[in-house]
Amino acid sequence: MRFRKIPETAQRNISGLRLREARLAQEPPLSQEQLSVLLAGEGLVLERLAITKIENGRRCVFDHELKHFAKVLNRSADWFLGLDEALKAKVVKKNTSAPKGR
Repeated sequence: MRFRKIPETAQRNISGLRLREARLAQEPPLSQEQLSVLLAGEGLVLERLAITKIENGRRCVFDHELKHFAKVLNRSADWFLGLDEALKAKVVKKNTSAPKGR
């Protein structure tokens, strides 16, 4: 399977990059059309073209959509926003800057 390079503008849309990553990480990987069907089953009507635009950074994700992505793809909303990594980095920094024993 070949993948196109994601444009630099998509890097400003963390959720879009994460959406693509989570979709392709499913076993078996989900197509955009399959994701659209799963979302519809949860009450969110989102066409394949809208998913493409989100993943390519040409459309932002609304909060109610993020909630459905998290549920359908079994990820946390924090993960889609990149907050899980920020929290890990903060914990690591705190642990490495703590004074060593007395």
